[in-house]
Amino acid sequence: MKKRWLSLSLCLCLFALPSLASEMDWSVVGSGGEIDEDCLTLYEYSGARVKFKSTATGTITVRYPVSAYGNANGLQPPWDTLRITSIDNSPLGSVTARLVSVNDCDGAETTICTVTGSGSPGCEDCTYSSTTIDFESLAYYIEATLTRSSTSADVQLIMLSLGY
Repeated sequence: MKKRWLSLSLCLCLFALPSLASEMDWSVVGSGGEIDEDCLTLYEYSGARVKFKSTATGTITVRYPVSAYGNANGLQPPWDTLRITSIDNSPLGSVTARLVSVNDCDGAETTICTVTGSGSPGCEDCTYSSTTIDFESLAYYIEATLTRSSTSADVQLIMLSLGY
C-alpha cells in the first residue's frame, strides 16, 4: 500500500512540474526583426539567428514589433517576463534586449525592462508587473542590441519571448 501511495505522489508531482515553469506566450526568432539601416553592413542571418559578419565589429540594432494577435490572452495578456536566448561568450561583446511601450496618443516611449544575454547559448529573463501590458492604449516593440569590439567575440541573438 505504501508503494502505491508513493507512486501516486510521485506521478502527481511530475505532472505539476510544467506548471512551475514560465509560459512563453509570444516569441520571435532573432532573424525575424527589422535591422536598423545604420547596421546593414554588419549583420548576417544563420537560420533563426542574427549575428555579426565574421569581419565586422560595432553595434547592430534590431527591432521586433510585438503584436497582441495570436497570443492566448487577448489585449491585456498577463505577461511579466521578457526572455532573451542568445550566445555571448566574451566580455568583448554583449546582447541586450529592452521591451518598450509606445503611447498611442503622443508617441512617448517607456522602457519596461531590459535584459542582457549570457551563455553559449543561454536564456536570461527580466520581470515586470503582470498588469503592465495593455494593447488597448499602448503599442510595444522589443529593441535588441548586439555589440562587439573584437571579431573573436561570438555574439548572436537566437530568440526573444514574452510570457508569464
